[in-house]
Amino acid sequence: MDGYTGMVLRVNLSTGAILDEELNSKWAEQYIGGRGLGMKYSSEMGLTNIEALSPHNLLMFFTGPLTGTRAPTSGRICSVFISPLTNLISYSNCGGFFGARLKKAGYDGLIIEGKAESPVYLTIFNGDVSIEDAREIWGQNTSTTEKWIKQTHGNRVSSACIGIAGENKVPIATIMADKISAFGRTGAGAVMGSKNLKAIAVAGENDIPLHNEDKFKETVEIAFSLLKENPVTGEALKTMGTCSLVHVINANGIFPVRNFQENYWDFEKAEMISGEFIQNTLKKKNVACYNCPIACKQLLEIDGETFKGPEYETDWAFGGNIDNWNVRSIVRAQELCNEYGIDPISLGSAIACMMELKENGISKIKLDWGDTEKTLKLIHQTAKREGIGKILGGGARKVAEQFGRPEFAMHVKGLELPAYDPRGVQGLGLSYATSSRGGCHLAGYTIPLEIFSVPRPVDRFGVKDKAIWVKYKQDIGAFIDSLVVCKFTSFALGPDIFAEMMRYATGFEINTNKLFLAGERIYNLERVMNLKREPDLKDILPDRLLKSRTHKGPSKGNVVNLKPMLKEYYNLRGWDERGRPIPAKLAELGIEVES
Repeated sequence: MDGYTGMVLRVNLSTGAILDEELNSKWAEQYIGGRGLGMKYSSEMGLTNIEALSPHNLLMFFTGPLTGTRAPTSGRICSVFISPLTNLISYSNCGGFFGARLKKAGYDGLIIEGKAESPVYLTIFNGDVSIEDAREIWGQNTSTTEKWIKQTHGNRVSSACIGIAGENKVPIATIMADKISAFGRTGAGAVMGSKNLKAIAVAGENDIPLHNEDKFKETVEIAFSLLKENPVTGEALKTMGTCSLVHVINANGIFPVRNFQENYWDFEKAEMISGEFIQNTLKKKNVACYNCPIACKQLLEIDGETFKGPEYETDWAFGGNIDNWNVRSIVRAQELCNEYGIDPISLGSAIACMMELKENGISKIKLDWGDTEKTLKLIHQTAKREGIGKILGGGARKVAEQFGRPEFAMHVKGLELPAYDPRGVQGLGLSYATSSRGGCHLAGYTIPLEIFSVPRPVDRFGVKDKAIWVKYKQDIGAFIDSLVVCKFTSFALGPDIFAEMMRYATGFEINTNKLFLAGERIYNLERVMNLKREPDLKDILPDRLLKSRTHKGPSKGNVVNLKPMLKEYYNLRGWDERGRPIPAKLAELGIEVES
């Protein structure tokens, strides 16, 4: 199969069985790869009634037809699993080199099932697969684990591993890859820890066959040029990383502060955690993922030590969201989260929730806004499941429920909201509410449209046509997650370029219409799977966003007007008034549902 290796690796940790299985070519054409193929395999392998932390949960890793090729940002890979945080089918993407090396090792996908009796790690070297004893590295942080794997197996090996949080099955645990990249959201690390799997080490040098190498090369060169010329991908992200968003998001009044109580803060405070400030005072150099011209990751120097620069979401989660404007403490918090393997968005939001509970006299725990030292201690406690960390590790929803005040948790379907207040971007509010995995901005990222006017200007406070745009963004997002390439490329590349790269890589007769059809198919399959797990699934937002108006900044006085957008969205999707896909829509997409 052009664009694919044609093989899926299945490993059963309970029995020790290792099996090479041919990739289903029909599924590949319908669901592309990455997120889509992971969902299709999950659906066919029956995850409806499985508990997230049971040995029966499957931890899947799927590459896409562009992974490991010369296409820009083609090092990405997607994991699919039942989330221990949301109890829904979920996915999490990761950059770095792990995806490219897994594919070059001979596999389009890796499916892990069962549970090892004692800690193990998996090696996949050019098709040679082995389950190895990991007791020597169990209990180690992620950077130590990654270093040990390279010392043991060589520098050309890429690894994905869990830290102590994953070992302790903390529901917000991550899987860290190549030290600074992560399968970050919805608890993939806890699933890996529940299997007694410490790490996966991969290395490969196989070529990936392409259907039309000349045309593929031409299209890739155009894509690289467009990315270079674009002011976001060619300049802002390269210069300041994702923290380049701080000032523009704050200036539009959608930068959440103090657990979404407000969405704007003084310029002087925002400046202290901005991309500009970081670049001018701490930046050391840029770091890029596999074949990525954007190079948005940064290394910083603080007191003679080198640290990974904070992503925008972490900058906010341990910054404005807890009323902290000291970037050095944010870097320290991110470093701890990476070492332990914890999702900083979820943990920062859980801590902010607890701070607000304390502010209102509901919690007696000594935790005030801006208390950075206590925040750092809470990261340690969360990873080790000690003290209040036992509650924090379950996310904001669990924190609020513990105190009988669920309205203080800023989440959708159990997943904490990220760093954009939808009261100033109505489309993103609809996207949050309808996201397959919960409070996710990347599923249908409307910020380019509503803030940057790309591809055209829209009224960010209005609801007109927002359902159309959200469906558009969600469907193309599902396709991009299945190719698998970085979402940042969509700032510069349109659907036609994505379709051409796939067509010349695989030989599939894909065009922009079929591209969107594939994205729609993936999104509907996710919906069907989640409804099987939670029949009363609702698309709602926290009451605060629907009823409470903020008091200052460019978005003051607004709330999310969800109801009319949701009605139009369901109609466009071919779903009923409760958000259930109707049989005719599923038949149109070729999705079979058991009666």
